[in-house]
Amino acid sequence: MPARVLVDTGPIVAYLHRGDAWHKAAVRFFRSWRGELLTTWPVVTEAAYLSETHKAHLAIMQWLQRNLQVVPQDSNDASRIERFYRKYADQNPDLADLSLLALAERTGVGDILTVDAKDFAVYRLSGGRSLNNLLAR
Repeated sequence: MPARVLVDTGPIVAYLHRGDAWHKAAVRFFRSWRGELLTTWPVVTEAAYLSETHKAHLAIMQWLQRNLQVVPQDSNDASRIERFYRKYADQNPDLADLSLLALAERTGVGDILTVDAKDFAVYRLSGGRSLNNLLAR
């Protein structure tokens, strides 16, 4: 089975925006990665929201079709996400982050690509397991 990594919003936005502080790191990672890139629709939605222009929206959708596998949420993900909302209420987590945690639990993928190292350093999956951030500086 090829290596798999979960992809958060930040690296998608950074890859497509040259002025982003994480652009070079995102480009370096995506150009060298040879495994599967998994994400969720809440992540794609957040990336589109943060990329305010029509041109950026098109770039996200084109890049997504060539590079990312958007994994649909399953019937148990809503309860996983609710559990994470309750657990991390003091962190004010967003749906995109929690959808990735639910996907990690469901698939067993333990690696993530995120610029949101602070929040993902706090988040824990069932059994206390944390995700390994491959984009950490």
